[in-house]
Amino acid sequence: MANPELLNLKAEIKFEIGEKAEAKAILKELVERGPEDDGILNNLAIVLWDEGDSKGALECLARALELNPDNADAAFNHQQFSLRGKEEIVAEILVSVLVSTYGSEKFIRECLSNLVQQDLFLQGKMEILVIDACSPEDEKSIVEEFQAKHANISYERTVQRETIYASWNRAIRASRGSFVINANTDDRFVPEAFSHLARELSEDSSVQAVYGDWMVTKTENDRFDSETDKFVFHYPEYYPPLLLYYQITSHSLMLRRKVFDSIGYYDENYKVFGNSDLMLRFACAGLKAKKVPHLVGLYLESLKSLGHSEPSGQTEWEALYGRYLKPPLFSKLFGFSEIPEAKQFAQFYAILGSWGSNLNSWGGQAMCDFDMSKRFFDEALLFDPDNHLALNDLGVIFCLCGEHRRGVELFRRALPFAQGSSFLEKNLAAGERGSLEFGDFHWIKVQLPQFSNLHDRCLVSAIVSAYNSAAFIRGCLEDLEAQTMADKLEIIVVDSGSLQNERAIVEEFQRTYDNIVYIRTEERETVYQAWNRGAKAARGKYLTNANTDDRHRSDAFEVMTGILEAEPEVALVYSNQLVTDDADTPFGECRFVGTFQKPGYHRNIMLVGCYMGSQPMWRRSLHGEIGYFDERFVSASDYEFWCRIALSHEMKHIPDLLGVYYRNPRGVEVRDMPLSLKETTKIKGMYADALARIPDDSFLPNVPFRFLLPVGEGGLAIEGPLEAYLNAFSSGDPVSLVIMAEENLVSTIEEAVGMVCRKRGLEGDFADIEILLAPGSDDFGLESFDALIPMPNTSAEILEKARSL
Repeated sequence: MANPELLNLKAEIKFEIGEKAEAKAILKELVERGPEDDGILNNLAIVLWDEGDSKGALECLARALELNPDNADAAFNHQQFSLRGKEEIVAEILVSVLVSTYGSEKFIRECLSNLVQQDLFLQGKMEILVIDACSPEDEKSIVEEFQAKHANISYERTVQRETIYASWNRAIRASRGSFVINANTDDRFVPEAFSHLARELSEDSSVQAVYGDWMVTKTENDRFDSETDKFVFHYPEYYPPLLLYYQITSHSLMLRRKVFDSIGYYDENYKVFGNSDLMLRFACAGLKAKKVPHLVGLYLESLKSLGHSEPSGQTEWEALYGRYLKPPLFSKLFGFSEIPEAKQFAQFYAILGSWGSNLNSWGGQAMCDFDMSKRFFDEALLFDPDNHLALNDLGVIFCLCGEHRRGVELFRRALPFAQGSSFLEKNLAAGERGSLEFGDFHWIKVQLPQFSNLHDRCLVSAIVSAYNSAAFIRGCLEDLEAQTMADKLEIIVVDSGSLQNERAIVEEFQRTYDNIVYIRTEERETVYQAWNRGAKAARGKYLTNANTDDRHRSDAFEVMTGILEAEPEVALVYSNQLVTDDADTPFGECRFVGTFQKPGYHRNIMLVGCYMGSQPMWRRSLHGEIGYFDERFVSASDYEFWCRIALSHEMKHIPDLLGVYYRNPRGVEVRDMPLSLKETTKIKGMYADALARIPDDSFLPNVPFRFLLPVGEGGLAIEGPLEAYLNAFSSGDPVSLVIMAEENLVSTIEEAVGMVCRKRGLEGDFADIEILLAPGSDDFGLESFDALIPMPNTSAEILEKARSL
């Protein structure tokens, strides 16, 4: 009698070559002859299912699982065949596994055996895409064996050899999964690896890639439970700049499929470092990867691997990493869209260089990369020749290489900038006696700045423009760091070539807080150029300008972001403000001389005046939609930008006092009144047609504490509307009149003030009347003010208000 195992194998071959009737006859005879075998029953089920006998197939599989509940193939097939129709065998694919093979016949069987045992594959949620890059070996036959037993395995052979990255791209384009991961033929994965990784991506939409730790072996086709020598390599948490040392996200990470639509596919010109290139592009695009606390797989350390055997690897590495060492891309790895100020930027290079010592541990041996460290230190000293961190650690490297004279020279250069640091004396002594032992030197290793974490948590970026404002900058930073949401705040200080020492104060705060960015320009620039520079470097979802002499209520940003988060249709929010003459005094401690009680928002008010004030908050995305502040304006570009927003977006007034405005006698709007008036008038003319000048009825009830008096060619009878306005408030409330007039301005003011006086019985005391003017032409009779208002102090105040518009 023939051996049942041989007959079963013969049936498999018959089925694969298309002789399905003969395969069925052999298998049925084996089942009828007995004894029952779960493998034979599983194969018979495949044959029956193929010919449409779903009932018979399921009965065979059920019996196979009774005989051997651990038969993974039978379990998978039973689950698949239980669906209503054959077309439903392919379940919704969650993960696509990319397998590129070339000369890997000795690995491919164990590779596929490992993959089909993945829990996601058994659930029908995983597909395996094998790309045969014109291999000279017979991987195809082995793949087809698995295809005969399992659904969701595809195979494609190229007509000529291609790089592994070209094969991966080919597979990605054919993939159906939401997530993709590469599986090298000599990799092995723990059974739950893909489900752990996929679960993290499914549960955290902010993450675009995940990875974990790997066990390392030198034995081919090894198993996790074998007694061979192995160790676990622990990858670090995701920190983009460390990608310049090595592939910190592992050689096999799971990515969202849509990432490739966003940043492009693997560069097929690479033979070795295509994965590094992709992840550096990934990082510069601001995408986020995350390490999961799970062992993912078993990695084969081999001198025959592509990274060790491909001669072009070194050339690729030099070109790739040389490109990302340059400032524009290097700054992006730290989360900046623009290059920071030179000394701060130099420190980034120096800190990263300090990590070249004891970078990680491989099999119990410390990983060091002093070659890369030297590159980072060289860059740091180009930006800041006095950076003592770079000088010290680079000196250590030279001494370890036997170049003690150069090392000692660097230690001496560092001495003036690291006063009180005894380690430099130690390094000098070791260098002068010619030591080659690392332990004889003090290597400075600095904690990595948490820019990536700030990027994750940053909700608001406050842009601080500083020019000769050393008297205010400390109070400004204290005010911002005291915000209740300071943990979600980024502060960007743009020093516009100041002649004072704001920098030293900012650096003092940077030693305590990790959310302060300092940018300095060598030439003076306008406040709006500085705001644009800050906006381009910002990482927050929302932006606000924080003038150095302004102060805020401690929960101001929390209140403002709360509205922007809750009301996505609102593009900008602004609030009422206290007014003070006390310089550099915190909110709640200053003596206020008045308030800016601003009107509720309606696009009609934009041509009346710049009601958004000095402390609004807006969505950063606006700059991508409508541009930045118009740098042609020196005094009123913010007003122009608010008008631009009004053309297509909503704004909202917060009827609460959230900030303090300091009436700075040296402020730009006071220093150059004629320029301010000229720019404001020009902007009103620019938007006169686009923004309606007369408010509709629905707007008037929404203007708190103000009465808008629009005046046409023939004037406007104001008695009825104004009386209704005055009746709405108690006699003790201050009266604010906003007058927008093309003509008849003086007569309108006379009529309005006279009516208020009669109504309130003021008898000439105008102390609680505020008049804001929004004239429509350059010539509107300012010379009449002194004659109009009998109280000298009030006329001066009103004239100042008028000229400030």
